[in-house]
Amino acid sequence: MVAAATALDAASRTVVAAAGLSAAAYRLHALGCVVDAPADPLTAQLAAAQLLSGAVCRATSHTGATRGTVDTARRAAARASRSSASPATRSRP
Repeated sequence: MVAAATALDAASRTVVAAAGLSAAAYRLHALGCVVDAPADPLTAQLAAAQLLSGAVCRATSHTGATRGTVDTARRAAARASRSSASPATRSRP
């Protein structure tokens, strides 16, 4: 739990994935965090797949089986694996 809180505190951006509206997104935003909480599961998956170094994904599923949320977390994890294996060199417009 401490590691998760530390990661959220240090994150340059947080993508919040959940079914429906997430109170976590509002709370993080109130604390001054940069938060992206797409309501659409496909948009959340795209946001997670494009996370840059220093960003995190916070996924909440009460059952652990909410497909859109789980898929978003998997995309974020895959992105983190690729980013840590080889630093991204992406130019921004």
